[in-house]
Amino acid sequence: MENTFIGIDLSLNSTGICIRTNNNFRWISFYRTEDGRDKLIRRKNSVFSSLEEIKGVSIEYLDKPTFEGEYHIREYLKMNAFSDASNRIIEILNPYLKEGCIVGIEGLSYGSPGNSLIDISMLTALVRKRIMDKIGYSNFFVFSPSTIKKWAIKGNAKKGEIMRALIQRESEFPIIKHFTDVLENNLDTWVKKGDKVISPVSDLIDATWICLFTENFLRNIQINNSCNL
Repeated sequence: MENTFIGIDLSLNSTGICIRTNNNFRWISFYRTEDGRDKLIRRKNSVFSSLEEIKGVSIEYLDKPTFEGEYHIREYLKMNAFSDASNRIIEILNPYLKEGCIVGIEGLSYGSPGNSLIDISMLTALVRKRIMDKIGYSNFFVFSPSTIKKWAIKGNAKKGEIMRALIQRESEFPIIKHFTDVLENNLDTWVKKGDKVISPVSDLIDATWICLFTENFLRNIQINNSCNL
């Protein structure tokens, strides 16, 4: 049985997912917005329009919630929103979460501001638990952000460097050339000041690296097809 590899770059507003099944790749962005799809697509040189034209890429446009009111009300709204978000992610991933599925996810960045770190921790815990309930703990891996970066290029790499590294190493991953070609064609537009990459492109790139690294990691320890370590 061929393994399915899934890489997840989880965030509050722009989660990126990359799925490899045999010789097929699929990318999914869960993007929270106050504007809605139509407004985002109509923008001049819309990144969303360009991404939707790439084979295998789909974008789930989600309403961006607001958390207002007294403390207990805000916490209730957060729990409800994060539960809904994790449900939506699992709903999309469910066809892949079965025997032969290996999931890699990037660990939390402790440089996040206090409240953001608490919130992403809550969402992360929900998603991790629901995935592990379906595929088992031994098929789920959490990698540090620096580990993924080192494999891509270097441990302290900026987002622009990570994007360029995927383009430059396309000969190693010819199966995603249609994806890296679009990245290369839009390099000057999608990489901003400070070598930052716009969302959701950055998150899809990170998810791609996580997926590729997870597959490489498993191949190197010669995991058998039944996914038993």
